[in-house]
Parts: sequence; C-alpha cells; structure tokens
Amino acid sequence: MVISNSSSGITEASSFQVPTVNIGNRQHGRIKSESVIDCGNSVKDITAVIKQAKKIKKKEY
Repeated sequence: MVISNSSSGITEASSFQVPTVNIGNRQHGRIKSESVIDCGNSVKDITAVIKQAKKIKKKEY
C-alpha cells in the first residue's frame, strides 16, 4: 500500500496494482487507476480509507 498525496502514488504505484491512498485534493482531476482511493485530509478519513485499502488484494499476473 502507498499512502501519499504525490503523483508517484497515482502513476508509479498504480502500475504495480497495489492500493494507493491519495490524501487531499492535490491530485484532483488526474487520470488514475482503480487501485487509487481518494480521501480527505482528516485523521478520520485517512484511517477509514486505509482500512478499506487493506481489504484490496493485489492483482496477480
């Protein structure tokens, strides 16, 4: 899992199909993979999305 607000979570990490928690709106409007989950910047939002991301299984090739 990647937890970030940078483009590396949107571009590089998504190419590995691991979940990415994208915090805040810095990357708003960018094309992103299904493995990217957006959330607000509060502790409550981040914690909830991390729990959600832990349930996602890495896609095997």
